[in-house]
Amino acid sequence: MEFGHKIKNLWWLDDDVVFLNHGSFGLTPKKVLEAANEWSVRLEREPVKFFIDEYFHLIREAADNLAAFLDTKGENIVFVENATSGVNSVLRSLLPEFSHDDEIIVTSHVYPAVRNTLNYISSVTKAKVIEVDVPFPFENKEELIEPFRYALTDKTKLAIIDHIAYTTGVILPVKEITAMLKEKNILTLIDGAHVPGQIDLDIEELHCDWYVGNCHKWLFAPKGCALLWSSPDVQKFTKPLSLSLFYGEGYNIEFDWTGTRNPSSWLSITAAIEFYNTLGKDNIKHYIHSLAVDARRMLASRLSLQLPAPDNMFGSLAALEMPGKYNGTKEETHQMRNLLLKEYNIEIPFINYNDKLWFRISAQVYNEMQDYDKLADAIEDIYHKG
Repeated sequence: MEFGHKIKNLWWLDDDVVFLNHGSFGLTPKKVLEAANEWSVRLEREPVKFFIDEYFHLIREAADNLAAFLDTKGENIVFVENATSGVNSVLRSLLPEFSHDDEIIVTSHVYPAVRNTLNYISSVTKAKVIEVDVPFPFENKEELIEPFRYALTDKTKLAIIDHIAYTTGVILPVKEITAMLKEKNILTLIDGAHVPGQIDLDIEELHCDWYVGNCHKWLFAPKGCALLWSSPDVQKFTKPLSLSLFYGEGYNIEFDWTGTRNPSSWLSITAAIEFYNTLGKDNIKHYIHSLAVDARRMLASRLSLQLPAPDNMFGSLAALEMPGKYNGTKEETHQMRNLLLKEYNIEIPFINYNDKLWFRISAQVYNEMQDYDKLADAIEDIYHKG
């Protein structure tokens, strides 16, 4: 299948907007939204029969389908609303395990919602949150691994590692980092919010304790569809945020039923995977990575910017420093996003990181180089206007 603007009609995208922010919330194709609606209608035809006689089989079947896509086992996967919910489930489950002597390691790229959750955990348990400064810009992956060697102590209880940094799009060498952590018997939670569908993922080979990932971003599922993978060793004490009817009866059923909800987004994962595979699993990843690399190089050249990291350390998300005089404040990120949308009809996020203002591009199969040319025109115009 040919990618680019010719297939934009597979989504409900606004034709008037140059959409370069697939990374924030994803986009669900029309066909997958139709599947979600069909699940909702099926539920409403006879909700008692659906939930009592059909649901538990259906949700495990959906988990098995997702597990097959990710080369793992369905029994290790449960559905959650988003990666943040998955992280919260793990951290809340670990509350009794933390004491004032413990340290929790996170990276300097940690997602703000995860940081807020850790602030709560620290306030309750007095465990210390230690931020590892993972550099950006950098030249090789060893620069991303080395800071962890110095951060780990005999008090480190848990490490939360970003697989793809939301700030910059950098793919962290999580396999190497996790191996280092395992040598010291440190529990490991990998935040893969941006991973499923964007890059290859083999959870089993990472040897982590937990892995969370969104399916509504790069895997085209409806909003509210994410996964929590737990290794068999930690499933017994890994609990959902809402304890319900099946508390104490096992990892799968406790997460599968947390009370009455519309499970259409979870059950639609099969349709999302089918849509993804129809486009071609390898074709998608090759196209979106190549487009992100080419767009990044073009933008850096036109805007006289330095490339902050090697091409092979990105998937289809990439950040570049905004040219001009900026302080990298949150206010600036909102102002610039609003300016690009209102004045140039371009939707793109701005990130404040290390006291600098960065713009982050996404590349998806409905994008093509013309979109990034328009972005370059807009940024040049803003720069010259001062």
